[in-house]
Amino acid sequence: MSAGGWACELSISDRPSAEVNFDCTSAGIAMQALDPAHVSLVALLITHDGFEHYRCDRPLTLGINLESLGKILKCAGNDDSLTLKADDGGDRLTFIFEYKSM
Repeated sequence: MSAGGWACELSISDRPSAEVNFDCTSAGIAMQALDPAHVSLVALLITHDGFEHYRCDRPLTLGINLESLGKILKCAGNDDSLTLKADDGGDRLTFIFEYKSM
């Protein structure tokens, strides 16, 4: 998935709450969150085949602030590739943006 695709998915969710948990498994990445008024549920599921390359060695939950994530993703161009790497404890998430030359 391109970095621009992630930004698109986040704008659709319209930031339902400040922080959400992304559940990463070998099947893909899932997220569910309620809006601040607890009226609407937003669910996001990106299966492993939605990525060019995907690997998750063991289930991991990443707590991420959506506002901060949005700011990070704005650094990427629509055609950039994005690599996410989490440490074993899930306490640190590294974003690697790469420009795909034509």
